[in-house]
Amino acid sequence: MDIQEALSGGDRRTVGRIKEVVAHILAHPDALPDLVAALDAEEAVVRMRAADALEKVSAQHADWVAPFAEDILAVATRRVDQEIRWHAAQTLPRLGLDPGQRNRAVALFTDCLNAESRILRAFALTGLVEFALTDPALRARVEPLVEEALTSDVPSYAARARKLRKRLDRAS
Repeated sequence: MDIQEALSGGDRRTVGRIKEVVAHILAHPDALPDLVAALDAEEAVVRMRAADALEKVSAQHADWVAPFAEDILAVATRRVDQEIRWHAAQTLPRLGLDPGQRNRAVALFTDCLNAESRILRAFALTGLVEFALTDPALRARVEPLVEEALTSDVPSYAARARKLRKRLDRAS
């Protein structure tokens, strides 16, 4: 299967053949480098769908995706596509990043809290909380961000912050 071809066509409001690509990767993990390469494709729709498919694969096999953590982080930092970044915020906390990668991911997610996209802000905050659950020093920096989000005038963002606050409370 040509991954980039399978992910192309249509526009960013459609998912295209993401399910088929995910099934292909799950059956043929040796094709994972092709999916990771698609994160940096010329077509924005291919990049978006590749990030979505990669997140779905990581939910089932984070260990398969972990060797590509640096590639994912580099693309999410270099590209400003909101979809790449929000899927990276879901994927990267699963991958057991080294301290340098983790610091770069935290900086990226913190920066994304100022994005126009409400979805990106919500996933970035979620990614920060995921990291903070295992890092007391980071938790001290993230808790005020969650508290601030609780007062957001965007109902969905405030609702996400309430859920994240509960996760932090349960982890105490």
